[in-house]
Amino acid sequence: MVDTASREPIEWDGNADTREPTCGSDAMRAVNGPGRKRKAKAALLGVGLDNDDDQVRITRGPNFHLLGGSHDTHRQMQEKCIKLNEKLKGRGKQLEDLQRGEFLELAHECDMHVAEPECRGR
Repeated sequence: MVDTASREPIEWDGNADTREPTCGSDAMRAVNGPGRKRKAKAALLGVGLDNDDDQVRITRGPNFHLLGGSHDTHRQMQEKCIKLNEKLKGRGKQLEDLQRGEFLELAHECDMHVAEPECRGR
């Protein structure tokens, strides 16, 4: 495996139990390695499930990754992500700088439907 930010190899023995994702700094330390501190990077993941034309649609941009959907759904996801990035730029912030409430407010302004993750151990 390769750390996508630094392009450095990540040692992993292939045992899924040793790399179980968690919601906290332990997960970042596991990826970054011992003693390495790096600011977490946030990204939105958009998934469209209404595709009926067998086309694979993938878009990657600043702060977002979009996958699937019909032509119209994928276009709408792109527009909403671009709008969110414009609002972030207007506030002089990065996605990872937002507090939960501020993110939800921006997402609502962009008419995004947000599914909040469930974190084990919290």
